[in-house]
Order: sequence, then C-alpha cells, then structure tokens
Amino acid sequence: MPVSAADLTDEELTAFVKARLLVSGFDLSLLPTTFDPATGVPTQDTLVTSLKGFVRSTPGAINTWRPASGEATDEDLYAQQVAPPLEYPSIVEAWTGKVDA
Repeated sequence: MPVSAADLTDEELTAFVKARLLVSGFDLSLLPTTFDPATGVPTQDTLVTSLKGFVRSTPGAINTWRPASGEATDEDLYAQQVAPPLEYPSIVEAWTGKVDA
C-alpha cells in the first residue's frame, strides 16, 4: 500500500530516510555531529533534514512522470526501473565490456 510522505510523522520520516541511507550503503555515522566551517561538510542532522525536505516535496513529481508516448504499459514502467536512462552510456558500455562485443 503506497504511503504519502505527507501522511508520515516527523519521526517516521526520519526513520524512513535513515533506513533508505542504510539500504543504499551510506554510513551516516561517517558525517560529523557538529558543523566544521573549515570543511563545510554537512552534519548528520543537516543531511537528514535536507533529505526529509526532498522526500516531502520532490518524489510526488517524480512518481507522476510517464513516458511521452501517452499510455504506459506495465512493461514500459518495469523497463524504466530495470534500465533507467544513462547520462554517459558510452562509459558504462566500456566498463561492462559491451563496447568490445
């Protein structure tokens, strides 16, 4: 069942963001807990707050995007998830060996 970010409490959204970071392999504990003006590295709290703002505002626009062809089939939507457009396809093809094939 889809859940809107607007329906989540602040604590639930914090847990969601931290879980997504963990699943993505990002170790939040590597960031400092206090701001260091010399490096400008964001703190753990700053990053979580920023990502919560992103989740509350942007994903709705991303989720409503559909291909320009009009009606998208389930196969079209699945193909986009499995193989999203690449910004630099030639580099990826070189890394994966598809250039030599």
